[in-house]
Amino acid sequence: MGDVALIDSATGDWIAGPLPDDTAISVSPAQELVALAPGYPDTMRYDPATKTCVAIVAPISSLAFIALFTLAEKLAAYASDDAAVRMTIGEAQAAGMIHLDDPRVADGLDLLAAANIIAPARIPEILAAQPPA
Repeated sequence: MGDVALIDSATGDWIAGPLPDDTAISVSPAQELVALAPGYPDTMRYDPATKTCVAIVAPISSLAFIALFTLAEKLAAYASDDAAVRMTIGEAQAAGMIHLDDPRVADGLDLLAAANIIAPARIPEILAAQPPA
């Protein structure tokens, strides 16, 4: 099977490991032993929702994040009278670094799509850090 790690069941936080899978270890109800994907914990993290190891997405700068939007999208966002849109822009600018796998980023993009600032089809492109065409 390979190496395993002791993980907090609720948060996915790493407690111990990597350990050989035949290691005798006491596991509490709030913990679980999970099989590790190659690269854990340096390039992989445990996702408690899916109970799998997923790739860690490197953060990008706020400036690089804003560059993922077209000029028309940026102008529409900055011209918006919607307070939630303006707050989302301000948070992105203030963040310094943007983690594209952070659920708040997806929520912000959903908000921009609902406000007709971006097309819904742009959301996966932006989350994949694909520059606009």
